Amino acid sequence: MKRKFKNRIRLAGIRALKAAVQAVAAAVGSVAMFGGVRWMIVLPNALLAALISLLTSAAEMTESEEK
Repeated sequence: MKRKFKNRIRLAGIRALKAAVQAVAAAVGSVAMFGGVRWMIVLPNALLAALISLLTSAAEMTESEEK
């Protein structure tokens, strides 16, 4: 049980990191056409994407435990 939980947490972290990288890539790609990249806008968006990913993973974990 403990091993499963650690594995789920690790996988959720990997998904959150991927979501953050995708958010950075999308933001940089879209604002690069208009000039410079404002990192004070890009980085909070990436953190928000990672947080949403972690919350989604947590919700999925609780749903799978209820079944």
